[in-house]
Amino acid sequence: MSPRNNIRIHDTNVAFWTYHDAKLPTIVMIHGFRGTHHGLDLIAKALPEYYVIVPDLPGFGKSDPLHEEHSLDNYIKWLHAFITELKLSEPPVLLGHSFGSIITAAYAGQHPDSISKLILVNPIGAPALQGPKAAMTQLAILYYLLGKKLPKKIA
Repeated sequence: MSPRNNIRIHDTNVAFWTYHDAKLPTIVMIHGFRGTHHGLDLIAKALPEYYVIVPDLPGFGKSDPLHEEHSLDNYIKWLHAFITELKLSEPPVLLGHSFGSIITAAYAGQHPDSISKLILVNPIGAPALQGPKAAMTQLAILYYLLGKKLPKKIA
């Protein structure tokens, strides 16, 4: 089991997990929608030549939701604050899976010097928070937010 860590980003608690030695080159992995760090656990464990950091996105898993709207721009701001707060000695490799690929690709476009490489796994071409499927995405976000507030026996 990898160690769980917590930091404060934009006045919210962010849970993240680390794998392997912090002296190794770093990969920051961003999970997909409806996921948590658990979805990237096997991949992170299979990369012993890297220090791997996997946060739960805001409102997912053990991380608090954003105080602002759950939008692509706010996820990019959050990711920038998260990577900055890690105080890494070198820019990390940034990996995004599924919905995480939207966030990481947009982040790389706005902050190209803050990462060394970008890896997209099962990328999505259209933002899930915009367009005709936005309503379903917002319903899923509401589902997970309500699930966090309900007693465990009901959730």
